Amino acid sequence: MLFYKHSNLIPSLIDLSKRGGPYRKAADQVDALLNRITRGEQNPLNGLSMTNNGETRIDNCIKYDLAGRCRLVTVQQKGRCLLLMVGDHEDADKWLDRHKGKSFGVNQSGQLVDIERPSEQLDYDNPFVDKRLRQNGPLFEKINEDLYDRLIEKAPRKVSRELERLTCYDEQKLLDAVSSVGDEDLRDTLTDVFVQLIAGDTGGAERRAMLYLGDIIDLSQIDPQQTIVDSEFLKRIGPDCPEYPTYLRLFAESGDYKEWMLFMHPDQEAIAFSDFNGPAKLIGVSGSGKTCIVVQRALYLSNKYPDEKILVVTLNRPLAQLIDELVTQLSEPSQRLRIEVKPFFSVCQALLHEFEPGNTKLYEDITWKSGEHIDEIWREYYRCELRNHDAEVMLSIHDSFIARGINAEHYIREEFDWIRSALPKSQRDKYLSIEREGRTIPLQAPQRKLLLAGLAGWEKKMRDIGVTDYLNISTALHEHLNNIKPSYRCILIDESQDFGNIEFEIARRLVNNNENDLFICGDAAQQVSTKYQKLKEANIDLHGSRSRKIIRNYRNSREILEAAHHVLHANLPEDMLTSNDFEILDPEYASFSGAVPVILEAPNLEQEIGSAFSYLKTEMNSGQKACIALAGFSLREVEQFAKRINVPVLNGNTGLGSYEIFLSDLEQTKGFEFDYMCILNCSEHVIPNPQVPAEEHFRELSRLYVAMTRAKLELIVSFSAKPSSLFSDSEEFFYQDLWSNYIEGELVTFGVPDKLAETVNRDDMPSSPLEMTGAQFLYRFDSIGFSSELIQLLRERVDGKGLISGQAHSSVRRRVKWKTVGALIQDIKTLNAVDHKVPMALSRELVQATEKYGI
Repeated sequence: MLFYKHSNLIPSLIDLSKRGGPYRKAADQVDALLNRITRGEQNPLNGLSMTNNGETRIDNCIKYDLAGRCRLVTVQQKGRCLLLMVGDHEDADKWLDRHKGKSFGVNQSGQLVDIERPSEQLDYDNPFVDKRLRQNGPLFEKINEDLYDRLIEKAPRKVSRELERLTCYDEQKLLDAVSSVGDEDLRDTLTDVFVQLIAGDTGGAERRAMLYLGDIIDLSQIDPQQTIVDSEFLKRIGPDCPEYPTYLRLFAESGDYKEWMLFMHPDQEAIAFSDFNGPAKLIGVSGSGKTCIVVQRALYLSNKYPDEKILVVTLNRPLAQLIDELVTQLSEPSQRLRIEVKPFFSVCQALLHEFEPGNTKLYEDITWKSGEHIDEIWREYYRCELRNHDAEVMLSIHDSFIARGINAEHYIREEFDWIRSALPKSQRDKYLSIEREGRTIPLQAPQRKLLLAGLAGWEKKMRDIGVTDYLNISTALHEHLNNIKPSYRCILIDESQDFGNIEFEIARRLVNNNENDLFICGDAAQQVSTKYQKLKEANIDLHGSRSRKIIRNYRNSREILEAAHHVLHANLPEDMLTSNDFEILDPEYASFSGAVPVILEAPNLEQEIGSAFSYLKTEMNSGQKACIALAGFSLREVEQFAKRINVPVLNGNTGLGSYEIFLSDLEQTKGFEFDYMCILNCSEHVIPNPQVPAEEHFRELSRLYVAMTRAKLELIVSFSAKPSSLFSDSEEFFYQDLWSNYIEGELVTFGVPDKLAETVNRDDMPSSPLEMTGAQFLYRFDSIGFSSELIQLLRERVDGKGLISGQAHSSVRRRVKWKTVGALIQDIKTLNAVDHKVPMALSRELVQATEKYGI
C-alpha cells in the first residue's frame, strides 16, 4: 500500500502532542506509524485497531483508535492510504462534519488532490458561511475564466445571469438561483463552487468544477498502478519524498535517543547489509549515521555467521559504551553473546594480560600505586619532577618551541603519539628521516634523536609506576604481534580516522583474510588525533570496489549543518580542502530544517556554565538529551569539575539512559547525538589555542566541528569577552545575542573547571612561581612566548643557588646569578638591572610577563 499525508495531518499531530499526557501518547503512536512508513515496512498499520463504528461522512473512510480516546482518520482505496487528521474523539467528529462529502482525485498533471463538497453540510434554511471572502465584486470573476465558461454553459441562462450577480454575502441567493437546475450533479457542483468562492477558497472551487468537467478523475476510478505525484495538499510518504524531512524532524523531536540512533534510511541499509570479498571502507560525512550502520551491520554479520564472534571496536570509550547499549537493544540474547563491543584500549588490555600475566597492573590509565591520572604523570615526567631527569634530554627542543609561542609540553606529547602510531619499537630508527604527515614544525635528525630518547624515558616512567596511555598499550601489544591469533570472524572499526597503523596492524591479526573480515568506518573531517595512517603498510588490502561513501546527512537540521559547514570550510587550510581524503558535506544534503543556531555572550565562563544549565533545565522536554561541551579543557579537567557539581560526564562510565544533561570535552562528543548541544568557552585565545602552531589548528577545528554536528535540534555556541576568530563572518548562520536574554530568574552558578595544576602540591616543589628556579619556571605556561634570550638568561642564571661576582672587600660587587625568579625580579625592580648585566629589554620582558599573569 502507498501512503499519503494530507496537509491537515501534521498541524493536528503537533496540536495533539502539545496537550501532553495520553494525547502525547496518541501523537507518539502516529509518529511511530509515520516512521514505519518512511522506513518502508510492509504493514505499517499493524498494531493499530480500527474503530468499531463505520464512517459514512467520507467515502472509504477508516478510523483507528489511539491512546486517550483519540482517532486517526484515513481514506483507503485502490491500494492507497490517505492519512487525513488525528485528534481526540470530539475533534475527529467535528472535522468529519466540516468535511462531509470530501473526496479525492487525480488532476491532469497526475497530482493527487482533494475536493470539498460544502453543500453536504450547508443548512439551506440558514446557509451561514463561517469564513467569508469579504471583498466587493462578482464572485464568478474570481475563478479561471475558461473553466467557468465550460461549467456555466451546462446551466440555464437564467441561472447563469443570477450567479454572475452574486457577491460574498449572497449565499441565500445562491441557493435560490440553483434550485431550478434539474441536473442534481450540476446543482451540487454549482453550489459547492460558489460556496467556496464566498469562503475565499478559489482553488477549492476550481477543483470542484474540474471534477464535474472530468479534468479531475475520482480516485476510485484510477488504476492502482498509475503513477501519482504530490500536490499542495497530499504528498507521498517515503524516504525520498519531499515530506521525508518533516517526518525525520518529528522523529528527532519525539523519538527515544536509542530509536533515533538506530533509525536507518534505505541508503544506509544498502551498506549495512552488503557483503564484501575482503576489507571494506565506509567514508561517511558527519551526521550520516555511520555508527547506526556499524551497529546494524554487526547484527547482520552475527546472523550470517551464527557460530562465530563479531567484534565492534572504537578508540572512544563513551562511544563504545553507546554502541554496546544499541547492540543490546536490537539483538536477541543468544545473538548478543556473539557480538563484543569494546574500546580498543580494552582489547589490548585483555591480550596483554594473556601474554604478560605478571604485568597486569602495568596497563591501566590510573596508576595503581597513587591513583594519579596519566595526564598528571605526564606532567610530572616532562617537568623532571621527583628526581627523574630523563626528559631533560629534550630541553633544547622545549626552549626552541616556547620561544616560538608553542606549548612544547603539549606538542611533544602529541609527537610521541605520532611516533608510536607509525612505528613499532623495532623500527623507530625510521623516524629520523620519515615524512611527518600532519605535523608542521620542522624537526631535524638530531632533534628527532633527542625525542626518541625522551619517548624511551616516558615509556620507562609508565612501566615503573604502573600506568599507561592507549598508545603505549598498543605499542606494548605490538611486540607480541606474531603471537596474536585470529579471534573473530569479522571486525568493525568505528571512527577509524583516529586509528594509527599500529592499531590497524593489531586489528588485522585478530581476523583472518576472508569475506566481510574488516569493515572500517570513518570521516576524515572528524580526525582529532595525531596519528600516522597508511592502510597498505598495515597489511590491509582495500580495493576501490569495496569502498563506499555516504554523503547525505540524516541527523542534523539544515541550519545546524550550514553553520558547522561554514565554520569548517572558512577555517580549513587550502591544501586540506583540496585533499581527496577530506570530505566536507554540502549543506544541500541536510534532511530537515530547525532552529537557527545561536552564539550567546556572557560576562565570564562561570556565567556561561550557569546559563547553559538554567536554559536546558527550562527548555528540555522529558526524555530529551543535552550535552554541555567545554572548549579549552581536557577530559580529565572536565571529569573533576563534573564530579564536583554532581553531573554525569561522557567518559565511558555513564550510560545515556539514566540522565538528561551531560558534560564533556569537545572530543568525547564524537558519535553521539543530542537534542540540545551547548559548546561553551568558544572565546578568543581559547579556541584555537594560540599555543598550538597555526598550521595545526585544523585538529581543534575538527573537534569543534564534531561537537557542533552532535546537535539534533538546537545548537548554542557561547563565549565571554570576545568570540573565537573561528566564528568570524558567521552572522549569516548564527543568531547572536546575550545569555541574559535567554534566562529567567536569578542565575545559579557552579564555578569553573580547574586546569591541571602547574605543579603538584608537594614538599619538594615550590609553592609559588616566584620561588622557582629558571628551569622550573620555563615549564610554566606563563613562559610560552619568551624570547630566546630571556629563556637562556633564566635557564643559565637563575640556578637555585645564586652568585655574586667580585671580592668580598670590593666596593663593586655584582649579582650574576639568582636563586629564584622572584629574587631576579626583585633586583630588577629595586636596582639598576644594568649593574647586574641584565639587558634592559629582557628585564622589561620578564617584569611585563609576570605582571600580565599576576605573578
